[in-house]
Amino acid sequence: MLLLLRFLLPLLKFLKLLLLPKLPLRRLPMPPLLLLKPPPMLLLLPLMPPLLLHSKHFLQ
Repeated sequence: MLLLLRFLLPLLKFLKLLLLPKLPLRRLPMPPLLLLKPPPMLLLLPLMPPLLLHSKHFLQ
């Protein structure tokens, strides 16, 4: 679990950088934005697949 979190932390930072500029355009509600902050990271684990899909969508 700790190893997983250590792997996810840089990934989350990257995703945050990737997604933050898009958030106002996408008009997402605030909770997803707040979830991107490190403390509730366990809450974010179930969200990782959608987030990864999201980032792929933006990268294309």
